Amino acid sequence: MTSNDTVDGGTEAPTALARLDDLLRADDAAVVVFGLDGSLVDLNDVGRAALGVHDDRDLVDGTPARDLLRALLDQVPQQLLTDPDG
Repeated sequence: MTSNDTVDGGTEAPTALARLDDLLRADDAAVVVFGLDGSLVDLNDVGRAALGVHDDRDLVDGTPARDLLRALLDQVPQQLLTDPDG
């Protein structure tokens, strides 16, 4: 199945993944998407620029950008669990 395939086999409407991709690139906000297992699914161009990421090698374990993303991922659940405003 390609990003433009539909459930019935047509290619008229983009899939949810293609729509998400469009949304990630449409705004001037840095957007990072993690998988449920903590893996990096996507980082838009604004996020890459903010982290100084020039290519995917800048995102491997042990790099400053990856360490910062890991710290954010580790902190967000704590914030959600302990902040009274959620």
